[in-house]
Amino acid sequence: MSNALAIAGVTAALRDLLDSGLIDHEVTDAMGQGVSVTAVAPDTIRIEGAEARPQLNVFLHQATPNAALRNRDLPSRDRNGRRLSNPPLALDLHYLVTAYGISDLQAEVLLGYAMQLLHETPMLSRDAIRTSLNPPSPPVDGGLLPTVYEALRASDLAEQYEQIKITPAPMNTEEMSKLWSAIQAHYRPTAAYQVSVVLIESTQPAHGAAPPVLTRGPRIASLTDPNVDVETGVVVRPDLMPSFPEIEDIALPNTQVIVHLGDAITLTGHHLDGSNHTLLFNLPRLPIEQAVTPASSATANAVSFALPNQPANFPAGHYLIALQVVRPGETLPRVSTNSCSR
Repeated sequence: MSNALAIAGVTAALRDLLDSGLIDHEVTDAMGQGVSVTAVAPDTIRIEGAEARPQLNVFLHQATPNAALRNRDLPSRDRNGRRLSNPPLALDLHYLVTAYGISDLQAEVLLGYAMQLLHETPMLSRDAIRTSLNPPSPPVDGGLLPTVYEALRASDLAEQYEQIKITPAPMNTEEMSKLWSAIQAHYRPTAAYQVSVVLIESTQPAHGAAPPVLTRGPRIASLTDPNVDVETGVVVRPDLMPSFPEIEDIALPNTQVIVHLGDAITLTGHHLDGSNHTLLFNLPRLPIEQAVTPASSATANAVSFALPNQPANFPAGHYLIALQVVRPGETLPRVSTNSCSR
């Protein structure tokens, strides 16, 4: 990702692209005099005096959030308000490329070459950005100062994962008029461009998220080394049957619709085998919670219990029942199965 110097880095790369392109096309020879390429505010430019010469200016007039990437990642914080992540600030940069001449047709020639260069270079390559921000001998003839170049070397603009794209951004007469009125400068031949996308990432430290899960299931002794514990891992089944104990039905004696104290009841379902079966009773109305052990018989699909004849502990009511069991190969009981009622 880039940092806060990336905006200035894009401007410097555009300026260098136009400056090098004008030299490669020998525009200086065509104009008959030297051409200056700058990146300053239009209201500070003065084309007058004995040393005046044609000038091409790149001016950043607006920076807007990139619509495609602005909400890709949102800042996340923990319950204490500490930052957990640093999502990038995605920006589109809007530029004016303006040509200044001191005699007939010079501005038109400069603007034509500039638009041709930007048309032929719709994307700033990473090598071009590195060359622009790390020149062997930074210019001092009215351009960016060497100290600025030294700072821009740390922008990391060439290392961001999105490349810099240059796109014409037509502006109608009203928009252009309002913009130049706000600048408070005399209008000159101008072309507007949008450069995207610049990704600026915060350098604030981010606290780590919750630690990862280290084990899945109870730990058991290794088959190869009894002194080393290993996790049981994830249970994988070849069907859609849940891998946890579940009650599907309750069978009462003599096809009764209610159960009496002292009766034997049978819970049917799947994955009910194991040890330490406990029948859990819950009467929400009072509330009362009771447990019945041991099971009379237990298989993978059915578990039977004999209910104790204890009226004081089991008042009449609509009970919810669940089964607690230690599954084969496990050391801790499952909290409970699903709840059923009778």
